[in-house]
Amino acid sequence: MQLHQNPDFAEVAFAALPFAPAIAARLCPPPYEGKRAGARYLWRNRTRDDQQLGSASLHLGTGAWADFALPDDPRARGHGLISWTAYLYGIDLETAERWLGGMLELNQPDPQAPSEFAPLSGEEQTFASHIAVQIETATPAWHAEPIPQRQDGLSALYTGLRREHGAPSKTYPYRRADGRTAVLVLRWNTPSGKVVRPAIWARPSEHPDAPLRWVPAWPASIPLLNTDRLLSNPQAPVLLCEGEKAALAAAGLFPDWVTTCVGGNLIGRADWSVLIGRQVTLWPDHDTAGLKQIEQVRQRAVAAGAASVSVVTVPDHFPLKWDLADEAPPGWSPQKLRQLALAARGPNAGRGPDLSILELGRRPVPAPCDVLPSWSSWLALAAKAKSAPIDYILAGLLGTASGLLGGRLQVEVRPGWIEPAILWLVLVGDSAAGKSPALEAVEVGLEALERELRERFDAERLHYETEDDPDPADKPILHRCRLEDTTIEAAAALLAREQRGLIGWAPELSAWITSLTRYRQGGGNDRGFWLKAYDGKSLSVDRKKLGDEPLLVPTLAISMLGGIQPDLAPQLLNTDCDDGLAARFLMVWPSPAPTADSIEPAAWLQAEQQIANAVSKLYQLVEEQAEAHPLTGRSAVACRLSEGAQMRFLSWREEHLVQLRKRYGDAIPSFEGKAPGHVVRLAAVLHALEWAASDRERLAPTIDEATLIAAIDLRCGFFAKHRERAELDAGEPSAEKLARVLARYLIEANVEAIDTVSLRRHVRLPGLRTEARLRLALLELQAAGWLAAGTTIARQDKDPLPGIIALRSGVLLAAREALEAG
Repeated sequence: MQLHQNPDFAEVAFAALPFAPAIAARLCPPPYEGKRAGARYLWRNRTRDDQQLGSASLHLGTGAWADFALPDDPRARGHGLISWTAYLYGIDLETAERWLGGMLELNQPDPQAPSEFAPLSGEEQTFASHIAVQIETATPAWHAEPIPQRQDGLSALYTGLRREHGAPSKTYPYRRADGRTAVLVLRWNTPSGKVVRPAIWARPSEHPDAPLRWVPAWPASIPLLNTDRLLSNPQAPVLLCEGEKAALAAAGLFPDWVTTCVGGNLIGRADWSVLIGRQVTLWPDHDTAGLKQIEQVRQRAVAAGAASVSVVTVPDHFPLKWDLADEAPPGWSPQKLRQLALAARGPNAGRGPDLSILELGRRPVPAPCDVLPSWSSWLALAAKAKSAPIDYILAGLLGTASGLLGGRLQVEVRPGWIEPAILWLVLVGDSAAGKSPALEAVEVGLEALERELRERFDAERLHYETEDDPDPADKPILHRCRLEDTTIEAAAALLAREQRGLIGWAPELSAWITSLTRYRQGGGNDRGFWLKAYDGKSLSVDRKKLGDEPLLVPTLAISMLGGIQPDLAPQLLNTDCDDGLAARFLMVWPSPAPTADSIEPAAWLQAEQQIANAVSKLYQLVEEQAEAHPLTGRSAVACRLSEGAQMRFLSWREEHLVQLRKRYGDAIPSFEGKAPGHVVRLAAVLHALEWAASDRERLAPTIDEATLIAAIDLRCGFFAKHRERAELDAGEPSAEKLARVLARYLIEANVEAIDTVSLRRHVRLPGLRTEARLRLALLELQAAGWLAAGTTIARQDKDPLPGIIALRSGVLLAAREALEAG
């Protein structure tokens, strides 16, 4: 069957395919005009009397479409969203391309286009991308053949890019084992950065009779760069970089090595089998994304059967995003760079067992500095009583104080710059790390306040109900100090009633995190509401109505305080949407606290009384000392920095920004950019907590320099390092985690050979109860040199595991000594 083709496969056709789910839902909205069924979108053909869905479908992965109820009509089938749109609306291809281009914001919207061709929203794009990735992963889009030597017609691809930027600045051929080219990678260097596009010689995989042509897509399986050289030099060590430019530059620095690469989005499609038995060294780009990608590469290389896989540690002082294609930093000669790679491999790479598999590998974090002199004894006593790290206790105290003050304690840094005392604090840690006990240390004070509020309410209600003619406007309200149901509707209703801030109390934050990323039918999620809840200003909530009027929240201020498991930290921090929400979080992820001795009951009772008194005093501060703003009417307790504190803050802020621009240029990470605001907010909370522990009746209106310095140290030292640990060390790969569980069991049980059947059926280690997960752990142990020479672990789930697997001689003794020494 010959398919209708779009002219030249213009830029619009290529750009539209990833958003096919959103485009299809717009043009044929569900449930009556269309619906998704796996990788296909069923649509009602409006050009005929089509009464039900099922005959006409669009493949969301390849763009192939047809109405199978019209087998003899060549117009009722085609390939690509442009031709589908043209058929659906009865317009020519150029008009369809223009309408879709406006929807994708590739050109100005056509005023003649129907309303459904308005630009896609951010939520629609995100949703469509998630579905497209799933479809693309599950179903290869194209059947690719080797690229012919004569590349006639290649210039017809990417006409938009060629028109704007000319011919590609570089073309990289990726060759198969037989030397024939599988895919061309075209690179343009544009004023806004590099643009990389693929080109294959292919036909739609579901239409084998279609002619071969140039297609702007990746093949289902991609060889590593220089695969032909890898196979012709079987003994040479392998250096794997992130991109083609770095791999080619590395070839000049490492003439005796074979250099290769794979792009970040292609790791799952690459053919890693060429690394079997090879000594592989990975050189990451010098940034967070580079480290994350190289970890995925490491896992693939291990699973492929590489003899050893090591990662180069790029020195911290190297420029951000530096790779081997860049000019070497001062003092770094080619020989010195080669030594860096050799050091990563080590003198016995692939020979000695890797004992680091027993360790968590988390970067060190500092202990909290003494930022609250009046609370030092209480913090130490609470940490001892709860057997929790003092870091968690401090975070709980700061978060509780912040929530009690809410948006009503404000610091004027200078006219026009005001920061509320709102903080978002997250306790990161595994189960039994002490997160919940640490929160209990401050929760006793909140419970005492809640009891006081309840008793006051009961007395006021009794008085109200005994009046002869009570005024409904005087009906008493049961006031709250914290919010535990973190839905928008519950939060808005409670804040509108309270007219002050609340503590977002969430010992387990997973449900809240899900609400931030969940796509809602019709678009939207909760992120916008929570972004505003950090600012402490008023908000009109249209989702909940009181009669005909929206719900007015005078002070939308929620200080979040809760805990999450390390595996959830990447979901919270590493999102595609950098809207500043993740940057608001201050995190603590300390090492587990040692078991503490018991304390005297009288001492703990006194500590509980101290936190209860402080909580009550902070709560009353807002009621007793707040003053109304002359224009907005919103009441707040206003503080300023003292002259010395203001001079110190402004000089620190200027130096901080200079350092950030040196390192990041104009692309300053959101978390780093929010440091000044964090510092001011922390200074306000520290100032209020010191007052709450004193016998002074009124809060001083100025924050002194010592408190400001403590806030800088706390934010830029303590919290910055804990955040770095959460950002880079959380979300440990499953294979490493499972291998550590298995390795520690082998040491404890003194097992010299692994009985895989008994291990799954009888021992039943956490996470290792299925053959697939046990396979991951065994492959990781094999890569670390723990298994006996000659052991073969099948990499496919369909192949059974060996019944008995012997360990390498002496590995248990070495591992036991390493644990005892550590």
